[in-house]
Amino acid sequence: MNMRTDQPKILVLYSETGGTHRNAAEAIQEAIEIQYPDQYDVKLVDIWSYCGWPLKNFPSVNHLFRAREIISKSSMRYSDHVAGLRFFQWFTKPFLRRIVDRMMVENPCDLIVSVHPLVSAPVIEILNGKNEIPIVVVVSDLATQNIFWFHPDVDFLILPSEQTQRTALRVGMDWKKIFLLGVPVGMKYCVKLETQAQIQNRLGLDTDKPVILLAGGQQGVGPIRTTAEILDHEFNGINLVIISGRNKHLQSQLQGTHWNNHVIIKGYVEEMWDWMWAADILISKAGTGMLAEALSVGVPMILFNRVPYLEDANVSFLVNQGAAIWAPTPKSVANALKYWLERPQEREKAEKVCRRLAKPEAARQLADVLTDIADGKIVSV
Repeated sequence: MNMRTDQPKILVLYSETGGTHRNAAEAIQEAIEIQYPDQYDVKLVDIWSYCGWPLKNFPSVNHLFRAREIISKSSMRYSDHVAGLRFFQWFTKPFLRRIVDRMMVENPCDLIVSVHPLVSAPVIEILNGKNEIPIVVVVSDLATQNIFWFHPDVDFLILPSEQTQRTALRVGMDWKKIFLLGVPVGMKYCVKLETQAQIQNRLGLDTDKPVILLAGGQQGVGPIRTTAEILDHEFNGINLVIISGRNKHLQSQLQGTHWNNHVIIKGYVEEMWDWMWAADILISKAGTGMLAEALSVGVPMILFNRVPYLEDANVSFLVNQGAAIWAPTPKSVANALKYWLERPQEREKAEKVCRRLAKPEAARQLADVLTDIADGKIVSV
């Protein structure tokens, strides 16, 4: 018997349509490299980067569409039905067939992992029957009804929550293909190496004042400036950290504003875990990546913005569980913040709920599952 001498290759497919999917892909890569150093070759590929017009522009156009409620509502309804999935496959197949074939030639692998619903369905459809490479879909939405995640021909399906598992079973997914693990997040959101006071001190925060972290995701969306100004006006004695993401215009506006409190303004930050660990309360949009990271850290959330109809399930899930408050206007954000600052016992309850819902071991467990699949130790039925 010939023993294999090369490293098994794992290809992780994602899309630059927001931080959630890239963060999940990077968390998978990190976990495998930490647990199995130099044993597996893990490569991240944005499938749309291989495409020509019109699909090459999909990520940038998607940012605009997601912010439009009518379009987002229509696309969500469309993605709720099997007919929508079949139409999407029919529409994209002619564009993507050669693209996927070229991608596979340039990136030979032993396992394909997809962390984006609009990547998963067409790739599975095109490769189905053409090769024996197992395909794993990692659902990186905390709570979703998007049927694009649930292709019947996938080999394995990694799910984040019992709510998503119920959806998968309802649409006919084989339970023997399902692993309920959670959303993979980076290791630095799972392991706290310093006390909160030490982290606050290092970041230039006043350790005697509560730290409020205000963030609008990678693109810096939502009424961040208005919310920040109202919080600064209505509260005295707080640290207010504002993350504007890649929104340069917003960052410039914030830097030109006079503030009464201790305010720190940041653009896009790689070390988001530091600011999460330093925070007492997170005010955020309802993107899955940031929410999963906040749960892992154990910081309660005030959700002030969501992609219409696409992130509604995230809001309902966390609010119903008691980990977050939904506050869709700047004034309601201020009221929610006042409620938690004046009632530390209620905030502590929310922190405990966050830790109960958190799956900090998800990336590590997923690394074990994926490497076993790549090695042929787990096979699809």
